[in-house]
Amino acid sequence: MLKIHSIENIKKHHNFVDELRATPAINWVMSEQLKDYNKILAQTVKKLEVVDNNLELIISKPDENIKLALGRAYHLDREISVRELRFPTYLPQGKVQLQRDLIKKLVKVAKSKKSTGDINREINELMLQGEWDANPKIGIVLIDDKETELRLHNSFKLFSRYLNACEHEFYKQALAAKLFSILHEYHILIEGDKPEPKLMGIGDYILNYSHLGGVTDSIYYHRAHDYLVECKDFWGFLDKNEYTRKYLLRMEDIHPYKRNQKAFTFN
Repeated sequence: MLKIHSIENIKKHHNFVDELRATPAINWVMSEQLKDYNKILAQTVKKLEVVDNNLELIISKPDENIKLALGRAYHLDREISVRELRFPTYLPQGKVQLQRDLIKKLVKVAKSKKSTGDINREINELMLQGEWDANPKIGIVLIDDKETELRLHNSFKLFSRYLNACEHEFYKQALAAKLFSILHEYHILIEGDKPEPKLMGIGDYILNYSHLGGVTDSIYYHRAHDYLVECKDFWGFLDKNEYTRKYLLRMEDIHPYKRNQKAFTFN
């Protein structure tokens, strides 16, 4: 039986308090502050939480000023979407997004009742729609040691949650290194109009990021890595079922000349 960790537990496992404690103090605190270690730890965690909240706003709820500041920080003449950022080369670039997008497209087809006019394609779509409406049982998995029955609908809902969580942490890791520049550009943009700032003002950005940047980088990378492990294991689970197998991305879907190679499994 497949055993996986919930998104919530993975996120809790990689937290700022534990990461700071595991990081040599000399990397993030002045030697004279060591006598007040617990106090400085609490203050530093609050600062890192502000950084995290900013990153969440940039990714999840950007307004026009945030979008423009993001583009300027990346030295572009236009607005840039955070979704256009690329994962670091040592991570599985593109695989998470491609699998997520394929599932979205096929689920949309499975829920649709529109005819395409192409007989062969329409037959395939009707088959998908019939399976989706039937919502067959896929199997049982252990999530944090609790048995959970999965059917077609909730199996892809859960798989997509892991894919999205993996992608989300990758984006946060990519943005964290540019956060100071983004905040600087954002501050310039809102200075004249004086709107209620969504992002923390540049004057309050008192982190020595050359020291603390490694903490956020480690948090986001290890969360993304753990989500990716669950994605890989979940892919293998879904690949064993006739109803879910067709929704999964394989190597030959991207490279037709590699039809005899092993399945595309996030390796």
